Amino acid sequence: MTAQQERGLTAAQALENITKYGANVLDTQRLSAVSIFIRQFRGNYLLYILITCTVASFFLGEKTSSLYIFFMILLSSVLGFWNEYSAQKTVDTLLKRITPKA
Repeated sequence: MTAQQERGLTAAQALENITKYGANVLDTQRLSAVSIFIRQFRGNYLLYILITCTVASFFLGEKTSSLYIFFMILLSSVLGFWNEYSAQKTVDTLLKRITPKA
């Protein structure tokens, strides 16, 4: 890529670069609220253990304990969702305010 510093690229060079490298745009991948909530359950092995304990305590007759564990799982997931969702909204707001420079 050869460009003169004062004049920049010619139209032909710019077109060649676009076809070779693609458009000069940033990818913005916005996640839906549902996918953010589902992500709270992926790869969280402690959560899997707690779900197993909830099911086991329910079938062993400890329904009160299983309800407590279930509500703790639910609370943890909702708080994780809220944290990630608000962070995404903050990033979106910041991205609207900045101008990317090469």
